[in-house]
Amino acid sequence: MNANAQRVCLGALILLGVGGALWHSNAEKPMPTARTLARGTTSSTGATFLKTGYSDLPSPTDRVRRFRTLEEYEAVSKYGRLPNSLTGLNVNWNITANANGKLIVSRDLAALFEFFLSTHTEEGLATSLGRIEEYLRGLLPEAAASEALDILRGYLAYKQGLTRFEPSTAHAFTGNQNDDLLATVGDVKAAMNQRATARRQFLGAEVADAFFKDDEAYDAYTIKRLEADANTSLSAADKESLIAQAEQLLPPDKRDRVQQERKEAALNQRIAALQAQGGNEETIRNLRTELYGPQEANRLAAVDQEQAAWMQRLQSYLETKDSVLRQTALTADAKALTIEELERSRFTAEELREVRILESIRTQKTPSAKTTQSG
Repeated sequence: MNANAQRVCLGALILLGVGGALWHSNAEKPMPTARTLARGTTSSTGATFLKTGYSDLPSPTDRVRRFRTLEEYEAVSKYGRLPNSLTGLNVNWNITANANGKLIVSRDLAALFEFFLSTHTEEGLATSLGRIEEYLRGLLPEAAASEALDILRGYLAYKQGLTRFEPSTAHAFTGNQNDDLLATVGDVKAAMNQRATARRQFLGAEVADAFFKDDEAYDAYTIKRLEADANTSLSAADKESLIAQAEQLLPPDKRDRVQQERKEAALNQRIAALQAQGGNEETIRNLRTELYGPQEANRLAAVDQEQAAWMQRLQSYLETKDSVLRQTALTADAKALTIEELERSRFTAEELREVRILESIRTQKTPSAKTTQSG
């Protein structure tokens, strides 16, 4: 692999870990949130009608429809059923207008765009865009629907220019893993900043924040974490401090999750070291209790005991099996029968399937006697 190809591969690996705001395969897909559906009244046919954002009850002349399911949308769509790739999916977009009929911009609007745009390879872009307009005009008051369609035009223009914001591959690949990682992270960071600027140029600050703010926060956190990990001049304590600072960039829910994951990773490393030393069960239990509480600590201690007992059984079986295979007085058939009886007496059918997998892995890692002798 030449230097540029190596660098591209390194950059690709980073891109995969940098969060939802980075563009991959020309498809940026903010996911629907789990917000509650806007309130409405359900007719006997299951369709829900309301004037979004105005009141609980629609007026008799109000033509605004709230699609509770995709089936309800398909039943009235001039384009008919959605492609098979989207059938059976449940969506929960909270796309509404305020009391003045103005669109309330949310991430869910981007999710709706991407949902229908994903059909363009099967139905064509014109139909995908037609579905978006049809859905929005059936969902929102006229003024809000027009606002949403204006945003769609800016969104499409933004997407069409995304190829300009790919990380650079111009820097030479040095072969030093940390230096190359830092250089690549710098390129990715520059591309992310250009992309964030473009979002605001095409969509405006309010819409760009609604669509991408959380993704951008996660990307910024990930970049800072990668920079800290790759910086060999930092002590472990300094890296930990920088990562903790980077976590403050995240929204509260994501911050809590990554902090918990980091604590768990550090705990698992410490426990692995203690287990390698032998004993230390009480210390391990106390560490787990501090992070998880006594109930979970007790459960994990029981899992450790079960795993240790299993490993002892497995090791005993492997040693006995090896002893049988080394018996020169036994024929091959006698050895096979002895091992078969050994397996029946030591394991259940389910356990034996796991033993087979572990033995296969063991065989792949250990050279055969024939290979060793022929050297």
